[in-house]
Amino acid sequence: MLALLAGCGVSNQEHQKVVSQLADAKHNLEQINSKLGMASSSDRDLESNLASLQSQLKDLKDQDAELTEQISNLETQEDYEFVSAGAKIDAKDFQGALEAYKDFIDKFPSSRRIASANKIIVRLEQILKTNRH
Repeated sequence: MLALLAGCGVSNQEHQKVVSQLADAKHNLEQINSKLGMASSSDRDLESNLASLQSQLKDLKDQDAELTEQISNLETQEDYEFVSAGAKIDAKDFQGALEAYKDFIDKFPSSRRIASANKIIVRLEQILKTNRH
């Protein structure tokens, strides 16, 4: 190449300058390619992490739907048991109603109806005590 450049009227000093610039350009290009490779790897990692997070989000949504259904079923069961206990009072089965309300409190200790159930239990115990005498 030296002969080619020298034949073109380029001095040895100019030739060395061009060769140095080409070496610098090659080094810069290698650095850019290396950074692109790392960025590409980083992009793949980000895509993988995003896919993982999306999968976790889907799982959480599925769990939420399942728990919502379970809560609904428990609320339905809670309503049924409370109303059934009340039906025993209507049927004058005070002992059965007392047991049903106590069972209700055992099964649903966090129910919004606990205060009502406790009041009814007190009244039923009074009724049963009065009926024994």
